[in-house]
Amino acid sequence: MTDRTTVDEKEVSDSGTPASGENRNLYLPVDEQRQATRFPYAEGTKVAAVWREPGDELLVDVHDESLGGLGIIVDSTLGLEVGSCLNVIFAGEYMDGEVRHIEQIGDRYLVGLRCQKVIDKKL
Repeated sequence: MTDRTTVDEKEVSDSGTPASGENRNLYLPVDEQRQATRFPYAEGTKVAAVWREPGDELLVDVHDESLGGLGIIVDSTLGLEVGSCLNVIFAGEYMDGEVRHIEQIGDRYLVGLRCQKVIDKKL
């Protein structure tokens, strides 16, 4: 028997596709929250500047990038928690970042940020 889950009142199989009917490609797996593909970077190849208050800027390694965010590697959580906001400069773009998750990896932390480009902010 196949597990089934209801999403938006449509029956979906455990693979995340509609169990029957048209538009099978409109559904993501039920446990998947990402809406964009992540593009990983080798350690030390991409960096971003992040800060909460002016004068607290840090250069951090970028672990991965997606259309809606960044994964950054930090040595400590810097007092961050899910929901914290950061200013981010990456690839010449100024963005507001919101911490979505923090995961310890060895003695460092992977911090997932949802980012939104800021168009009219002065640096």
